Amino acid sequence: MPFSLSHKDATCEQESCWAPTTGSQLFCLSHLKQNQAKILKLYRNIHTRITKTDPADWGKFVKLLKKHANKDDNCLIKIKDFLSVLAKFRLKLSDRQRQLIQKLYRVLYIADPGTISVQQIYDVEKQLEKNDIYAKI
Repeated sequence: MPFSLSHKDATCEQESCWAPTTGSQLFCLSHLKQNQAKILKLYRNIHTRITKTDPADWGKFVKLLKKHANKDDNCLIKIKDFLSVLAKFRLKLSDRQRQLIQKLYRVLYIADPGTISVQQIYDVEKQLEKNDIYAKI
């Protein structure tokens, strides 16, 4: 009988890390937090670039994401549609960024493996507003 790892025994996807993963994630807790921080920074950068000339463009971006999203849950979108929406705003992800988003925000209960959650993008503007408030205090 060949040896195989069950997901329960899976190790972190980060190179040279043998720590166990957490839950259904592909990364150990430490790398999960690090990678989520990287993607949140990327999403903030996307927000900054989209709103640079016109702050109203963020609303247009979110509306377009929701238009291309899953009809039952507008937080779920196929990665190719996500990249297409970014392209309409003259934005492009590197292969590394795309792969990291797919690993971190993959949706397990959808048959299509190319579906990701974009809930964090919808929350970016709220997070930036909170940061401004905290900075003023």
